[in-house]
Amino acid sequence: MVSITRYAAVSTTLYLAFLFIPYFLKKEQFEMYVITIFTGFFITIIYSIVLYLGLSAILFTIDKLLGIKILGKIYYYTWLFVVFIFSLLYFLSGIPISHEEISIKFYPKLLRILLLYIVMPLLTAYTIILYIFLRK
Repeated sequence: MVSITRYAAVSTTLYLAFLFIPYFLKKEQFEMYVITIFTGFFITIIYSIVLYLGLSAILFTIDKLLGIKILGKIYYYTWLFVVFIFSLLYFLSGIPISHEEISIKFYPKLLRILLLYIVMPLLTAYTIILYIFLRK
């Protein structure tokens, strides 16, 4: 138990150090950098939850309506994909470059991206599955 706690503490410390090293010596705009990092983190969590729930609903629909057996492991692998591939890449792509100007932006863009690039493709796939079920 101690080794797991120690690993978690060291990992968290190193992750935070990695995020704050670019602005360690430069004090200007550090607050904006922190706000950008934490906003990106929470947006990544929201996108990941919506994506996982949508993909799980699609898998559940395929299993129950089309009769194609979906193993429980597939849900776990989907979760692993969303957490370790999608969310990691999305979060890292939002970290500002150290020399770029950081300004506060309003995030109606958040809703637009969520609806256009995550929810709409999920609804399209879900609708296609329902059409296949109705033709069956």
